[in-house]
Amino acid sequence: MCFGCPSVATAVGGIPELVVSGESGLLVDSADPAILAQAVASLLGDHARRRTMGEAAVRRAREHFSAEVIVPRYEALYRRVCGQ
Repeated sequence: MCFGCPSVATAVGGIPELVVSGESGLLVDSADPAILAQAVASLLGDHARRRTMGEAAVRRAREHFSAEVIVPRYEALYRRVCGQ
């Protein structure tokens, strides 16, 4: 995401917390290789959509997962857990 590349993944585990389907990438409901390939092909064939999703992926990565955002959250958690 931080390199401006929209992700194509299955909607399992924590992945939907990272990738917003249709915005910063595509999530599919199945691990079927044909369905995954179709999703990848749909992005490869649409430069404008791929660029728009890539830009959204960069924004999402910076706003939610950058060190500037994550480190203070961990520090607050450690303070809370350690009773400081």
